[in-house]
Amino acid sequence: MAKKKAVVGDVVEVKTSAGLAYLQYTHELDNMGSLVRVLPGLFAKRPRDFQDLTRQKELYFTFYTLRHAVRHGDAMIVSHQEIPDWAKPYPMMRHSADSDRTGKTLVWRIVRADTPFTLEELRKAPTYQELTPELERLSTHVLHSHPSMVYHLAQEWTPERAEQLRLKAVSEKKAREAKNSCNS
Repeated sequence: MAKKKAVVGDVVEVKTSAGLAYLQYTHELDNMGSLVRVLPGLFAKRPRDFQDLTRQKELYFTFYTLRHAVRHGDAMIVSHQEIPDWAKPYPMMRHSADSDRTGKTLVWRIVRADTPFTLEELRKAPTYQELTPELERLSTHVLHSHPSMVYHLAQEWTPERAEQLRLKAVSEKKAREAKNSCNS
């Protein structure tokens, strides 16, 4: 199934350093691009049955430069499956409204995925300084380029692990900077 134009319902394969990951295209938004479901698991080889995989609950939703990735061969359409009923409505997502120098979000807004990011709409959105476990599981409202998507998939990133992985990245960056300053 080597077509070059993705349509809603398509399942795409993304190669990562940790294995093959699968995304299902669920919605298109003019202002954010393609909304995809990140399906569970990383695979050593392509599964035979995508119907079973797409019937599983997604890890999260995210915006992704899907059409660009498919057009340039970075992602490959491998199947077309019915979108489960629970994944048809636009999901609620959390959006970072303010952060500190390390990237830690100080204020979150909760919005539906198709909410336009206008001042009026953002003012209406509820804000939170602390997230409950339920809000922490909400997908983050962000657009991923292909390299960013590959990186997150290989890390097995999920919304619940976002802060843990952010702190790890900050620590690794500091270690690299310290090593580079010692080598100078």
